[in-house]
Amino acid sequence: MFALVSLWVLALDLWQVVVHGRTWTGTDGVYIVDQMQYLSWIRSASQHFLIGNLFVLRSTPSDYFQPLIQISGGIYGARRAPVGFAAAVEAGRGRRLPSWRSAPTCAAA
Repeated sequence: MFALVSLWVLALDLWQVVVHGRTWTGTDGVYIVDQMQYLSWIRSASQHFLIGNLFVLRSTPSDYFQPLIQISGGIYGARRAPVGFAAAVEAGRGRRLPSWRSAPTCAAA
């Protein structure tokens, strides 16, 4: 039953992207700031082993360790590397690649 509800939420999110042309960030819900913090931790973990806070203007140490975030960061970093050239080409053309890559890695978090 839980899997069906999860797939329903995923289908609803994809419908919003296709029908309304929205960008899918991999988050949904009322507390977007909390979900975006998790995504920033995953991005930080993909760049370094330990996690830093990306939502501050000053420099912060990368000193946070959370195993599921580390696993998600490793998956995100591995999936991000091959499309680096494609992203650079698309950025040169003034376009952004869709951010679908971040959503599957957040399932573990």
